[in-house]
Amino acid sequence: MTIYIDESGSINNHMPNNKYFIIALVNVTNRASLKKSYKRFVSSNFNRLLELDGDKLNVKTGKLIKEGSKMFRKGIFQELKGSQFDKEMKQKFVVY
Repeated sequence: MTIYIDESGSINNHMPNNKYFIIALVNVTNRASLKKSYKRFVSSNFNRLLELDGDKLNVKTGKLIKEGSKMFRKGIFQELKGSQFDKEMKQKFVVY
């Protein structure tokens, strides 16, 4: 049996106004199929994922809003991070 667990949100004192924390568990019945689908999603969206993983700057001030390099290190894919996705990519991933 293969079970993947992931969390989203914050349970620390740094974000007192954020009262939501989500934990998800996925029981995988066909590990090979999941691995193949995952790789296929990444390869078919590689350039867009790389673009989404860049630093996000405020257009007016040029200040860093969100740090990149969460999914790629030195141009080499590491893992998918939903926090780097835009709405369109999140929807695409769910449909895929």
